[in-house]
Amino acid sequence: MSQAKLQIDLSALAHNFSHLKRQLHSTTKFMAIVKANAYGNDALIWSQTLEALGADYLAVAYCQEAIALRTAGIKLPILVFHPQQEDIEALVAYDLEAAIYSLEQLRSYSDYLTASDKAHLNIHLNINTGLNRLGIRKKDVPTVIDLLQNQNKLRLTWLMSHLAASDDLAQLSFSEQQAEAFEEVCHSIEVELNQVYKKHLLNSSGIFSLAHKQYDMVRSGIALHGYSNLEKIDPDLRVVAALKAKVTQVFQVSKGEYVGYNFGFQASRDMTVATVAIGHADGIDRKFGQKQNQVFFKGAALPILGNICMDMFMVDVSSTSIKAGDWVSIFDAQHNADLSAKSIGTISYELLCAIGPRVEREFILLEN
Repeated sequence: MSQAKLQIDLSALAHNFSHLKRQLHSTTKFMAIVKANAYGNDALIWSQTLEALGADYLAVAYCQEAIALRTAGIKLPILVFHPQQEDIEALVAYDLEAAIYSLEQLRSYSDYLTASDKAHLNIHLNINTGLNRLGIRKKDVPTVIDLLQNQNKLRLTWLMSHLAASDDLAQLSFSEQQAEAFEEVCHSIEVELNQVYKKHLLNSSGIFSLAHKQYDMVRSGIALHGYSNLEKIDPDLRVVAALKAKVTQVFQVSKGEYVGYNFGFQASRDMTVATVAIGHADGIDRKFGQKQNQVFFKGAALPILGNICMDMFMVDVSSTSIKAGDWVSIFDAQHNADLSAKSIGTISYELLCAIGPRVEREFILLEN
């Protein structure tokens, strides 16, 4: 039996999916983001669940993630956000779709397909509108148009971009500017290629903060987990994952004694300490130590003492009747991953994605 587990409530996932769908027009498609093992959960189980719930698309970061889903039987269209030039053969072989983000990538894919007997590849043209991470710049659009006009193997099916700060309502004007820039580039492409293309722009927070720009499809990742990044919206969502770990020893520490590596904590009183079987090898950042964070047992907050070890950490349990074999929560629906992450200056994404493979994934099945 595992010493730590991530409990994943698929009914909460279904609730979040339904709530997000209710924000959309009836014709707007839904792309579920399952990259990074569904943000540290389980990409296959999430994909199977979302396929059953009625998602229209899935998306991952890298080609090997998509191949794993295809090999496991996932039938939905899968977009690869960050495919590499050497992925072209696999993209075609596994019936995947590729986000095109550079001229070099576009040329490479076109040259390969033109010189081979391979079938076509559906592509989403990623337009850089201000995030400055990946994407075709406006000045390169004429070259893109020329390349697309002179081949017939790359099939442009979607135009896309990515918002930089849709979770910051103070920056809403910048998001609007990005949408305007996106529409301007889309229009120029459509005029030159004499075709109207489907479009997607909004991410999780954008679904709520920029709903009038949902176009033909939206993309959601973190909101499916119960975090919208917008304080007013979060109560409408349900937290999906709870991280728990087992107490393996309870012992007494006398005033003046130290706890953990490098004298990380010195007891100012006689106290009861418990060792919890999860550590930085499992995704618990060392910054959680030194009383910067806590775990929870029957509603009681138990401060983390000293430094996080590779496989365990220690907590003050003087106020509880906790014993070896009991389980504590690192985060759950009440004390969620967003609150836990903020305590050390990071975000829920990082905490969720960092949870290591030694932590058992335990699924709470959909309610009938």
